[in-house]
Amino acid sequence: MFARPVTFPILLSLGAAVLLALPCRALVITPVWDSSITDLPNAAAIEAEIQVALDDYQTRFIDDVSVLIKFESVNDGLGASSTFISDIGYASFRAKLAARATTADDATALAHLPVGPNSPVNRIATLTLSLPHLRLLGVDASPDPGQPDSTISLNLPIMNIGRSNIDPDKYDLRATVYHEVNEVLGLASALDGLSNGDPAPTDSVQVMDLFRYDASGRRSFDTKASTKAFFSIDGTTDLVQFNQDDQGDFHDWAESSVARVQDAFAGPGTFQDQGDAELTALDVIGYTQVVPTVVASGGAFTNGKFGFDLLGTLGKTVVVDVSTDLKTWTPVWTNTLTGLLHFTDNQSSGAPHRAYRARVL
Repeated sequence: MFARPVTFPILLSLGAAVLLALPCRALVITPVWDSSITDLPNAAAIEAEIQVALDDYQTRFIDDVSVLIKFESVNDGLGASSTFISDIGYASFRAKLAARATTADDATALAHLPVGPNSPVNRIATLTLSLPHLRLLGVDASPDPGQPDSTISLNLPIMNIGRSNIDPDKYDLRATVYHEVNEVLGLASALDGLSNGDPAPTDSVQVMDLFRYDASGRRSFDTKASTKAFFSIDGTTDLVQFNQDDQGDFHDWAESSVARVQDAFAGPGTFQDQGDAELTALDVIGYTQVVPTVVASGGAFTNGKFGFDLLGTLGKTVVVDVSTDLKTWTPVWTNTLTGLLHFTDNQSSGAPHRAYRARVL
């Protein structure tokens, strides 16, 4: 059964329902398992939980990019990633980002990123990006032969592998994977790895440095522990505060009353999924989110009539159109999404062929 957001065709022919699967782009992240994981007695459960997080990216993003990540188990820290990187000219980056803009947030972010030739952070003409991020932008960038794009290290002994029977003294594996994969995809700062009080770099910056502002709307780019810097796409609306503790990454979020995937310091006994701050960050650096307004499933004949289920954003109005030639469409059903809805085409009995699409007003 094939389902896709917003619009889907279903072809009926000779009494059999066939769903036409249209080509669909997706961000595909393929894991490679190190023996430090595969040799563990609970390896299957660990791999399955990591895969849940990886599959979530394919569901959320429609970018035609493939990423290869090696996962290994370690006995220190919580999670870490080692990712291949390369440079791109800031002006080229800005132009490629503009070519991918699809959302209002993209437009806002671009309006506050000058065309160039130099970055607005430290007036340097280059930017350092991860290889998957470069490929997203259309740059031919591959790791060394036989190498993954990144290696993610996970301190599995101190993690809850699933989200049932949570040990309050352990950390969430899935949230840690989200955190590290976000960095593989591009979330990084040139300040990472520096100590508090170190001078800011005078060479290439990284992409999250383009969105660092202080509370007054001026760009912020220093390692002082006392600095309050915020992730903002316009310098006015502060979405979340950046971490300034050199024990964590400067591109991560500061601790607050709301736990987030990209917090620099995680707490035990809880779990988090991707939130607005993380998804906005990935959006404005070039990734394209799916807008899951309506999906269809369960197409079948009942008492000689064809029908299917619809599920989507609550409160939205959905219209089902019918066509016999995939050119001319006639609306036959309108309803408000209040949960799972079932559509039945009372005119489908005996029809040689009918196609359907769902759209949200």
